[in-house]
Amino acid sequence: MTPPRDHNPNTDRPRVLELSLRGVTKRFGHQRVLRGVDLTLNAGEIALLLGPNGAGKTTLMHTL
Repeated sequence: MTPPRDHNPNTDRPRVLELSLRGVTKRFGHQRVLRGVDLTLNAGEIALLLGPNGAGKTTLMHTL
């Protein structure tokens, strides 16, 4: 059985949601540069944005 997503197995307390993005879209004029980006980070988690040049990594970080 998988524990609920909001439960931290290392403590008895629920996780504290630090960041949640749902369906983020960004355009520069008619050019869509981000489309439907979803990201969830909980307290203590580390994420890596990895992709080729022009993939939108910097644009996503600026959107935050």
